Amino acid sequence: MAAYGENLLDAQGNLAIGGAVFSYETASNQHHQLSDPATWAGSPVTDGKRVAWFASPVGGGAPFDIWIAPVDGSSAAQRLSTKANGLPVWTDGLLVWSEDASFGAYTLKAYRNGEVTTLLTQFGAGVAAVGGGAVAYIGGKRLLVWTPQKGERLVHGLGAGSVAIADGWLYFTAGSALYRVPL
Repeated sequence: MAAYGENLLDAQGNLAIGGAVFSYETASNQHHQLSDPATWAGSPVTDGKRVAWFASPVGGGAPFDIWIAPVDGSSAAQRLSTKANGLPVWTDGLLVWSEDASFGAYTLKAYRNGEVTTLLTQFGAGVAAVGGGAVAYIGGKRLLVWTPQKGERLVHGLGAGSVAIADGWLYFTAGSALYRVPL
């Protein structure tokens, strides 16, 4: 089973209604559309069982909706957001995205096991890394990490450069130093 996006073309080869998200069953060589045919949909990401994608009315733009559905199409798609502005990331059971808030602020959200959690709403907020069941993000000059088990915690209060998550550790640079912190 796979999920993919494609542009739909009319008989003359022109873009007809934008993109769509499909699932494809390799054993039966069958596919079916997961996204609403009346919308433009694209940028699908999957955890192997579910697929999430951006969608907007045809001809529309940001902010986008974020939808999620089982890859096998066994149940209807569910809308998680109507204000998304950044590509969703799906890693290690967490789907993470940013939304427009007000006056240049962003809201960072995470989806896990049917529940959406608001991580932070702040001017300049951004996702730095996702992995190992954790999200590292920047709020102002603070580097924070969130896990479903421990919630949010401050990792570094003076900003961070490069950020990565691997093997249960959060790695980040601050100035010329490299730090390693357990998740």
